[in-house]
Amino acid sequence: MAQPSFYNSNLGHRMNSSSKVCLLAAVVVGLLSGCGGDGSATATPTATVSGTAATGAAIAAGTVTLKCVSGTTVAAITGSDGSFSIDIGNVRLPCLGRLEYRDNTGASRKLHTFVGAAGTANITPVTELLVANLLAQTAASAFDTFDALRSQAVTAAQVTAAVAAVKTYLAGLGVATANFPADPVGSPLRAAVGGVGGDDFDRLLDALAVRLQANGKQLGDAVGDVARSATGPTVSGSPGTLTVTNASSSSRNGSYVVSGALFTNADSSGFNGNTHDGLFETESAWGNGDHKVIKAAVWYFDGPNGGAPIVFFACDSGRNKPCSGVTFDPVSSILTFINAVLPETGGTGMVTVNGSVVVR
Repeated sequence: MAQPSFYNSNLGHRMNSSSKVCLLAAVVVGLLSGCGGDGSATATPTATVSGTAATGAAIAAGTVTLKCVSGTTVAAITGSDGSFSIDIGNVRLPCLGRLEYRDNTGASRKLHTFVGAAGTANITPVTELLVANLLAQTAASAFDTFDALRSQAVTAAQVTAAVAAVKTYLAGLGVATANFPADPVGSPLRAAVGGVGGDDFDRLLDALAVRLQANGKQLGDAVGDVARSATGPTVSGSPGTLTVTNASSSSRNGSYVVSGALFTNADSSGFNGNTHDGLFETESAWGNGDHKVIKAAVWYFDGPNGGAPIVFFACDSGRNKPCSGVTFDPVSSILTFINAVLPETGGTGMVTVNGSVVVR
């Protein structure tokens, strides 16, 4: 949770009633095409995600899109057997998948799934429930408001717990779960097509539809049930907070609540007039490429706009001060510091920075 105050008690000795302190983090993010490093993942050109879309019968002519940590895929169309395949070479996982289709009445529908790795990712009413429980919100909302940090914070243990929770929920509806797969997302699924029946997993989807109706529920009701019973992943250092530790000057240690803004000039650093006295701030700029952070600086003004800045820490990969541990996600507009050990300015000390800032 964000701190209720924009005041850092460790800087108290630097302030008085007539002198406000403003922290500004200026970041220049260069897009160095084809380059990895600094802890960022590299896309794999040959990677794909394939699966089957079904509700008990195969979903044909549906549109599947993946919204991922570093981009959104080109849409794929499901075949007559519900199968689809998507190239994920230009995105960074994890992703949430959305299937848009029309049911047998012609009504527009959506289903979702969680994609943590290349390979198989089915999209079914069970994966819809899984996403809702995993992220503690409706699957549609999770996709529409995709949160890269929360998605990255999902652990294997949480996925296992969510699968167990959904299985228990289905059993409570009266669905026989003997054939409930250990991995509803990645297990093989053969959907019913025409007069040809599907496999055990597909028949479980049929049973789910029957038991929902028998209990006077629709799938949306079930989604709400499993979402309300969950807590979702915990993100360390929620967006808007930077925590500084191990500073040679102990007065620099502490947590700083910040807001964010964009530079109008994406090729250089500097103020754009969006500073607000008395609030900690961050500003960021980037060009066209892989969003690798090449320069960052944090400082605050002792006084109103135009007051003398007191530099906190800075890094510049072009000057042999690499910004290791600092990344920028263009999808969520989040600048993240993960155990980033950065040089203090005006001295020889270092600081360790953790946390993230939404830059919009």
